[in-house]
Amino acid sequence: MATAPTPEPREFRKDRFDAYMRCAEASWKDMDARRVYEWKVSFGLWTALAVFAGFVLKGDVHLSPRLTTLISCFLVFLGYVYINFWTTGLRDRQLRSHQTAHFFWDLAEDELGVASVRKKAQIPPVSLLRNWAHGSEIIITCVLIAVALLSMWVRTKP
Repeated sequence: MATAPTPEPREFRKDRFDAYMRCAEASWKDMDARRVYEWKVSFGLWTALAVFAGFVLKGDVHLSPRLTTLISCFLVFLGYVYINFWTTGLRDRQLRSHQTAHFFWDLAEDELGVASVRKKAQIPPVSLLRNWAHGSEIIITCVLIAVALLSMWVRTKP
């Protein structure tokens, strides 16, 4: 009975392994830094919207109908840009960095001759409705913009 030939072990190259690990780490750090920056911007925006709505509701800020209309248009535009360009673009770049990091980790595992668990469990992209972090970020932003808009229109006197 013939036995199957065993594949010859590949030579381990530490320099190549280290390069793969550095590339994976760089991609992961990019993703993490972008995520931290995104949340700082989100918290800053949410704070500004809440403070603005608070001042208007308290009566510390008196707005004319013309200024209320102008600020309302700006807030709607800000919400549109924030949701459709800022968060969506950031999520796409984070996903790319995440996938790149895993790609290089897989190459490093191949260099070691270790079977990768990640290769077997490919996770499909998650829709916006199922991504709770992104969805909650959008909902909170929309609610705060709505509160700011309502506070202005309730307090505006002709």
